[in-house]
Amino acid sequence: MLVSDDFNLRKLAKDEFGIEGIWIQPLLMYSADMRHLNQAAYNRAVTSLAAWRHEFTSINVEQLLSAATRGHWKVTAEFEALVFTLALSRAELQSNLKVCFMFLRELWRKGRGPSRMQATKLTHALLKGVDPNKSPHGPVYIQQLQLAAQRGLLPRRAWEAIVAWYQTQH
Repeated sequence: MLVSDDFNLRKLAKDEFGIEGIWIQPLLMYSADMRHLNQAAYNRAVTSLAAWRHEFTSINVEQLLSAATRGHWKVTAEFEALVFTLALSRAELQSNLKVCFMFLRELWRKGRGPSRMQATKLTHALLKGVDPNKSPHGPVYIQQLQLAAQRGLLPRRAWEAIVAWYQTQH
């Protein structure tokens, strides 16, 4: 089995030598599904891929929360690497919005762990990584977060932190 994210290399190995190939993250997912990796190890592996600026890294809310928790609710290089993968200019809007919304909802949930200042800094770091201003989807992104806040799905304090970040960008 050839482990490579290079499609052409995997195709060459398959066509010329009959060697099957797999991308790195699906291999990690499979290892986690088969219980060869526990969730914490999988989260650290995905975070490592993000830190290496691995092009094909898909993250979820668990990895964001895990990095924030490991960093004692501070913005760490690990957290920044993960949010960099969410840059809206190269990410699919709906899946990106879902991950960010779920993270913000959990981050700002009462009794979650971070102080208001820590949650604000993490929110601002998330938005900096997503960078909605560099995407044509930016206005829709912000509108969707606002709508979630208006419906009570996103805590009011989270929306206030989003507005404060957005105001510093204009």
